[in-house]
Amino acid sequence: RQMCIRDSIYLGVLFPHILTAVISLPVALIAYYFALRENFTKHKKIASFLFPVWVFTMVTGVVVFLMMLPYYLARPL
Repeated sequence: RQMCIRDSIYLGVLFPHILTAVISLPVALIAYYFALRENFTKHKKIASFLFPVWVFTMVTGVVVFLMMLPYYLARPL
């Protein structure tokens, strides 16, 4: 089976989503740790980096979900 353009777009969105999701979790836990320790300078520095990464991960997650949805529905969108 040949890959069509849709598959290439899907994989092009999926791989960065997985990568940023894997990176975001430990970084978010570190930011949370600094917030608990009331080290807000370090927390703010990490959170300012993490927020755009998290937004990108969230948006690409929705895109991946919407691209997979037709395969799980009886009729395509």
